[in-house]
Amino acid sequence: MKTAIYSRKSVYRESGESLENQVALCRQYLCMQYGEAEAAAAEVFEDEGVSAKNLARAELQRMLRAVRAGEIGRIVCYRLDRISRNVCDFTALLEGLERRGVEIVCIREKFDTSTPMGKAMLYIASVFAQLERETISERVRDTMLWMARGGRWLGGQPPYGYAAVRLHWPEGTGREKYASFLREEPAESRVVRRIFREYLRFGEIGAVRASLCRAGVWSRTGKAFSAQAIRAILQNPAYCRADAACYAYFGARGATVCFLPKRMQAQGILAYNKRDYRHARGRRLPEAEWIVAESRHPALISGREWVQAQEMLQKGRPPVGRRRVEALCAGRLYCALCGARLLVKRRGGSGKFDYICARKLRFGAASCAVANLAGQRADAAVCRELARLAAELWAGADAKERQEGLAEAAGEALQPEAGADLATHAAEEDAEGGWGNRLPAEAKRQLVQAAVRRMQWNGEILEVFLQ
Repeated sequence: MKTAIYSRKSVYRESGESLENQVALCRQYLCMQYGEAEAAAAEVFEDEGVSAKNLARAELQRMLRAVRAGEIGRIVCYRLDRISRNVCDFTALLEGLERRGVEIVCIREKFDTSTPMGKAMLYIASVFAQLERETISERVRDTMLWMARGGRWLGGQPPYGYAAVRLHWPEGTGREKYASFLREEPAESRVVRRIFREYLRFGEIGAVRASLCRAGVWSRTGKAFSAQAIRAILQNPAYCRADAACYAYFGARGATVCFLPKRMQAQGILAYNKRDYRHARGRRLPEAEWIVAESRHPALISGREWVQAQEMLQKGRPPVGRRRVEALCAGRLYCALCGARLLVKRRGGSGKFDYICARKLRFGAASCAVANLAGQRADAAVCRELARLAAELWAGADAKERQEGLAEAAGEALQPEAGADLATHAAEEDAEGGWGNRLPAEAKRQLVQAAVRRMQWNGEILEVFLQ
């Protein structure tokens, strides 16, 4: 079994404990202890830009899979905290490696799990590694609190309605220092106020979007505002005034609020620690983890209006865990008038849905005149067409042959008993789609994807083109 070298770096940096330096030092150790051949044959696993707070790291998991496969007998790392900064994770990891006879060598601390003393010291070091991680996390949050109290803009694309400007930042040390703050852009801020005003009036993002399109109001890119962009504006706390309503809203949700409500407050707020950028696209964190502070930029919306918009947005969201619609035609259905794909849109909380032209959904009804297609109607029509096709293909065949043919068409999603049920009812063509109601949703979707090449809807007629 070969040796594995594991290296990790939270932030990219060429100096210090870079991945290259860690690997070079580990190879040097292997060369001195086990010879040049062992050092050259060692396989390297590198994780860059990830924390050691858990074991969810791509290269670490790849190394552990190799351990479970019996390919690795020794793991060498520069320091213990390269592998884990969590005591519970490290304890479970070490026990698992021991069961497979794999030893860990940390060259910086001189730990070797092949000896009792080395194993004991390794456990002690893991406690201090976790303490260090939690201390660093606490310092970062303290720094955020310090910056929040100054209302600084920390960089990135400024919210629509504002521009970022650099201003003199008095530090009290006599040194010249500058920081970024937000400044109102009048042309854009009028649009933001209009978006909030119309959303509070209509209660629907689609209605706001259509109103902006009719008025010829475009985004910074010169295109129509998408529904996602309008929702992002409505959810952004930067437009909210630092008043009593705002203070009560964030205080009730457990956020760290760094201002006191004032009656005649005109400044807006900024929320820090709002997203976790270790995840793709910056996953939005719960409001309880936010740091909310009064900023220097002027607010565009009162706290009462902003809070009202959040409550309306929350009511419009489907409950967590609600069953998804089946939407059998998704991905195969197109508009016959403009050629755009038809997308699935749920009708409120009724459980029903429609297929809507993507162009119409994005740019408004004026861009495409095709009528919406009721989802259940389209799915039932496809089920009837597949029933007719099944009756033609397997006319005269026995139940076993029909079951095998259907199972091949539907793939693994169609269980044997479901295949028999579909074969038995293949000739039924009632108004609800007949046999389609007796199959699991995934099995029906697999059948549609396998049998249907394309569908077109012109507002009156649904055409189905089979493979």
